[in-house]
Amino acid sequence: MEIHTLEALSDNYMYLIVDASTRAAAVVDPADPDVVMEAVQRLGATLTHVRTYADTYLLRSVRT
Repeated sequence: MEIHTLEALSDNYMYLIVDASTRAAAVVDPADPDVVMEAVQRLGATLTHVRTYADTYLLRSVRT
């Protein structure tokens, strides 16, 4: 298993978890889909799962 930390916005992080044998990937709290998809492609992975937290999104929406 590989865990990749990806920067999101100016003050947050997303986590991309990749199964080393199947290259299946899951992303946690994907605030910036472009960054996620660039990492998925760069790592030769296939995004199969997305885990998001609604309260985190709402907090970001209020701040912007």
